[in-house]
Amino acid sequence: YLLPLNQHSWKGVVGTKPGKEFFVSAFRESAFLYAGHGSGSKYFGHENMLLLDKAPLSLLMGCSSVKMGMKGRWIRMETPLYYMILQSPATIGCLWDVSDGDLDRMTRFIIDTLVSSEKPVDLCELLEQAKEKCFLRSLVGS
Repeated sequence: YLLPLNQHSWKGVVGTKPGKEFFVSAFRESAFLYAGHGSGSKYFGHENMLLLDKAPLSLLMGCSSVKMGMKGRWIRMETPLYYMILQSPATIGCLWDVSDGDLDRMTRFIIDTLVSSEKPVDLCELLEQAKEKCFLRSLVGS
């Protein structure tokens, strides 16, 4: 279950590249939202993540933000594994490229639900409801 975010004061950057200091500060909060291309690792690399103690509940709402890959016979260390190492309570993202409009609708629903809720929210139910907001449900909400 996810706790409501109605007591949370959001801080962030819009329209500019987030710096290392932003990510270090953001990872001290209870929740983190990245909405952009990929997972944000081009602004705050995985080697920087390993210098931190923990990761918050993370919504990585960019195309292929939690995609895993292979290098030969080995699974590459990709973004979701770093969030697991830092014990993020949950990391939500995209396994492949998706429609930005659908992703925006899904993200908006998730945030609106968490902010307006008075009680804990079931993550699986929340994602099931959020994918209903997508026009291309088989692509984005799978």
